Amino acid sequence: MSYVDETIARVVAQNPSQPEFHQAVKEVLESLRVVIEANEEAFRKDALLERLTTPERIIMFRVPWVDDKGQVQVNNGYRVQFNSAIGPYKGGLRFHPSVTLSIIKFLGFEQVFKNSLTGLPIGGGKGGSDFDPKGKSDREVMAFCQSFMTELCKHIGADTDVPAGDIGVGGREIGYLFGQYKRIRNLYEGVLTGKGLTYGGSLARKEATGYGLLYFTKELLKLNGIDIAGKTACISGAGNVAIYAAEKATEMGVKVLTMSDSTGWIYDAEGIDLDAVKEIKEVKRARLSEYTNYRPNAEYHEGRGVWSVTCDLALPCATQNELLLEDAKALKANGTIAVCEGANMPTTLEATQYLQENGILFAPGKAANAGGVATSALEMSQNSERLSWSFEEVDAKLQQIMINICHNISDAAEKYGLKGNYVAGANIAGFEKVVDAMNAQGICCFSQESFEILIIPPKKIPLSDDRGIFLLWNQICKNGSTNHRQDACHCNGKAAHSSFDFAKLQCFGGSDGMGRGSKSQSFGNGFLDPEKFEHQLCDHIAQYTGDNDHCNGNGRNTMKLFGNAYTDRCGNGLWKKRHILFVIQSKGKCQNKNTSHAGDHSGHDAQDHCQKIFFQKLQLLIKRNRQANRSRCQKITQITGCLVISFIVDLKDLQKQDHKNNRQKKGI
Repeated sequence: MSYVDETIARVVAQNPSQPEFHQAVKEVLESLRVVIEANEEAFRKDALLERLTTPERIIMFRVPWVDDKGQVQVNNGYRVQFNSAIGPYKGGLRFHPSVTLSIIKFLGFEQVFKNSLTGLPIGGGKGGSDFDPKGKSDREVMAFCQSFMTELCKHIGADTDVPAGDIGVGGREIGYLFGQYKRIRNLYEGVLTGKGLTYGGSLARKEATGYGLLYFTKELLKLNGIDIAGKTACISGAGNVAIYAAEKATEMGVKVLTMSDSTGWIYDAEGIDLDAVKEIKEVKRARLSEYTNYRPNAEYHEGRGVWSVTCDLALPCATQNELLLEDAKALKANGTIAVCEGANMPTTLEATQYLQENGILFAPGKAANAGGVATSALEMSQNSERLSWSFEEVDAKLQQIMINICHNISDAAEKYGLKGNYVAGANIAGFEKVVDAMNAQGICCFSQESFEILIIPPKKIPLSDDRGIFLLWNQICKNGSTNHRQDACHCNGKAAHSSFDFAKLQCFGGSDGMGRGSKSQSFGNGFLDPEKFEHQLCDHIAQYTGDNDHCNGNGRNTMKLFGNAYTDRCGNGLWKKRHILFVIQSKGKCQNKNTSHAGDHSGHDAQDHCQKIFFQKLQLLIKRNRQANRSRCQKITQITGCLVISFIVDLKDLQKQDHKNNRQKKGI
């Protein structure tokens, strides 16, 4: 099975009952197959597709609020922070009864590639709730938005995650959300886009997605030798995208014949009256069924039917999966020349394939409707600069961005022998930028790491006998008590030297025997210094027991870090476990003058006074650390008189504690 097929199967298996997410992943990966198969070995090694199709973070929360009758209502809230390789998460919030985790994940996944195509530094994310603002009073909408933001504010910020509007989230909702964020966080920053002009919004943001769709469509037709002027268009939807797509289309000389909402659709042979639509949807917040009160010659139809009307251009701007296979066939029969998506994935996979196979120009939403998020990023720039650009300046930047996207996806498709396949071109162009950024930033190491420490008691094995130490470690490996692979004591699949040569055994950490080698990777990335950890361990033993004698009064001489016994590194470079070898050297009152032979594991000195005291105090330390939630001890095993400790350490917690201790020492 190919890497693409394996990934699709894994996504379906790991994300059951999420058909929208499955569809999005399949559509993207199928179009990327030619790129992935050309780099399959490298991508497999880096688990690239696994990382690409798995969100960096999923936040799910309840949203309680009180309606006008005093009844408490509860909705589900979501924020999927999918990928931040090229910038802070960016994507809208959708309030609609149809919202599920599957829909938010599909939208977030698509957003990654859409944002990449803009050429601006923004990552991909999406959020929302199954709350329905329709039929709710302003007070109820405000109550919900404030409750929603009370939780969401913990996870977003101007340089972390910047949500915007989407279906059900317009200027009113953005205002309520921003106000609550400001109250709780006491920050006035560009944490949301689509804001009102009086508090940090951008001119042209409201029009951006619809305008951008037409800028893109015009350029796409131009690339194929077609003039947009004089064409007819069918548009679905009646929200911001549809209204301003119709407005810009009319400016370009296109006659718009249809629009729709969730209850039905209108057909106006003379061209849609946008002033009437704006009053109905933006002022009255009513249904399109009222349109015939303004235009008696127009037609209103319940249910679906927009795509049955003969037109040159089809611009789906409503919601996902609204243009079905039978609709695609109807468009083909009626002579439609282009379908450009204004909504997110409004065309089913089967319909998309049919349109492409039958010579109809097809532009996916991640490219064609990227104008909205592009202008959101321009709003972020204005907020950072504390400036406001003119409408003309923003609109000019938007137009150039959409023209660039059109040419970039066309060039990407042609580069891989897929000329005219704008779905593949959009996915390839977006994919390449994200992958380059992900590879440049390396593999993320999580803050919580697993450690196994081997404590060798005093005089158990002389420090000078490397072979004895290796034999003991080898015995533990074979015993299996440390829960790692059987080849742990082998280097690249070959048996290790009988002489414990750290310089040669690179898989044992590559240190010089004292943890100082240039190739030593233990506690990598500067999270925790091994020597400091060694000192802290002994200091804590003295602190918790009140007995400094066994640490010679300063906690620095009882233990000596001998080296890294084994470091397991998976193929993609992610450090999974650290196995650190400690040799305990007793000094002062705890010095045992007896000696033992190298490699003697008979346990005859197991009752040695120093060993016994140290083990007792070490176990006390672990117990108290566990109670303080500073570490979670998983296992304590006694092997041939030695102690093996397996536990999890939260590195961030240790760093915070170190910072606190340093401040205390300085008297801060």
